[in-house]
Amino acid sequence: MLLLKYLYICILISLFSFRSYSQSISIASGQDFLGALKSEEGKAGNLQIWFDEGIESNYYKHILYNSKNSEIIGYRIRIYSGKGNSAPEEARQVRAKFVEKYEEIGAYLSYDAPDYKVYVGDFRTRSEMLKLYNLIIKDFPNPFPVTTAINLKTE
Repeated sequence: MLLLKYLYICILISLFSFRSYSQSISIASGQDFLGALKSEEGKAGNLQIWFDEGIESNYYKHILYNSKNSEIIGYRIRIYSGKGNSAPEEARQVRAKFVEKYEEIGAYLSYDAPDYKVYVGDFRTRSEMLKLYNLIIKDFPNPFPVTTAINLKTE
């Protein structure tokens, strides 16, 4: 029994005593990740990268698409929806009231026949959107969370 405990302890010690080493590649924001990997090939080790040409082609198409499209799927809050002759003016007033109180948050006027709508915010997560929702509910009755394309913030 003592021999088994000793053997078990030796195995545990030997497992935790090994260290692992890895290469790290630092890539600046906006730099080409695939290009950086390919430039590291053959340096300080035996790194070899093999992939189909279609993967590289699709990777660069994806990069190009994202550089041209600044919208992603996220959340906004609808604070007004109305129809009729007075709806355009009411929507502008609601938007102006919101912008006056919350200058740093985007407000968008939209016409989706036959309704005029005012959406606010550009949130990537539901929890971010709910913070504003809880803040504006006293000033704008019946706000409604919406999943939609939002403007991607470039910081």
